[in-house]
Amino acid sequence: MINLVPINGVRLGTTSAGILDKTEPDLVVLELQRDCNLAGVFTSSTLKAAPVKICERNLSLRSPEYIIVNTGIANSGTGKQGLIDAESVCKYLAEITNSHIEAVMPCSTGKVGEYLPVKKILTAIPKALKNLSPSGWSEAAQGILTIDSGPKGTSKTIMDDKVNITGIVKGSGMIKPNMATMLAFIATDAKIDQELLNYALTQAVNKTFNRLTIDRDTSTNDSTFLIATGKSGVVVDDGNFDIFYSGLVSLFDELALAIIKDPVDAKHILEISVINAASEFEASRIAFEIAESLSVKTAISNRNPFWGYILVAIGHVNLNDLNEKKINIWINENHVVIDGCVNPHLTGDVDDLFDEVLAMKIDLARGLASERVLSNEVLHHAI
Repeated sequence: MINLVPINGVRLGTTSAGILDKTEPDLVVLELQRDCNLAGVFTSSTLKAAPVKICERNLSLRSPEYIIVNTGIANSGTGKQGLIDAESVCKYLAEITNSHIEAVMPCSTGKVGEYLPVKKILTAIPKALKNLSPSGWSEAAQGILTIDSGPKGTSKTIMDDKVNITGIVKGSGMIKPNMATMLAFIATDAKIDQELLNYALTQAVNKTFNRLTIDRDTSTNDSTFLIATGKSGVVVDDGNFDIFYSGLVSLFDELALAIIKDPVDAKHILEISVINAASEFEASRIAFEIAESLSVKTAISNRNPFWGYILVAIGHVNLNDLNEKKINIWINENHVVIDGCVNPHLTGDVDDLFDEVLAMKIDLARGLASERVLSNEVLHHAI
């Protein structure tokens, strides 16, 4: 189990519903105090899963009070019946907690194209509610997993030790968040108004989760929530937002790194930094092209980070007026390409450049923009 700091105003309960006829925990309920603010960011897939559609709708209608998460079945590609099933779960949870159906946020992750075992979930909900506890974060981190190798979560204390932030995440395969299969739940006891909370979450996701890629597959179920309970009494506003945001992004960074490290066959973390690009969009395109290159991944799996494949990946992106003679590349601070050509003074074998983190820095000499993308050498994920 991982040690996580409770957040005043949030309780979590975890149980097993036997969704895939297994005994492992697979159902989690988060209970939010009624004056909490909640922000959500969801998959950019055009084929959103039923629970995502309901969350997007409910967030615009009512202050959320519950989040319910099931694993095993994604409830994606299930059409009208998928919406009916998700609504049934929300309705039952609302009824037995004296809440409102639109105050329940459903999340699902697992197999695509199969219907929710609604009866199993409804039977298990009272057990999850009985287990509600402010210290239930570690059990919840375990309960949201699918093919993950283990639970992932972290806590931070910021702003002169007056504000706590705790987050848990699941994700290992089908990872290219465009908000992987990825679900994340983060809570803070700071007091933040809804508009600023929405902004903080969107910016943090864009800088961290949206800079991850493993197998370039964007899930239909990606969901990230940020809860602000206000229980610390510390108000986050324009005057101190940068301090809060810095701590928040640091926590998101740790969760993102945990996802990249998670696959059991991932031996290296790839950190691709593109600098001096003409725009952030251009820098991001180049970084993702390198991170997702099968040639680059295969070479690294074979412990041979051949710089030529990086140049090939750059060439896949059609950039206007790209001057290859100005491209410089470093691998773990070793200057392997100078002005578009191999460094004639490079000594030793490229195998010597290996470490747990393989940091690639590409200087395009086209502007002032930069972006960073994290990945690993895994070529596929288990089903």
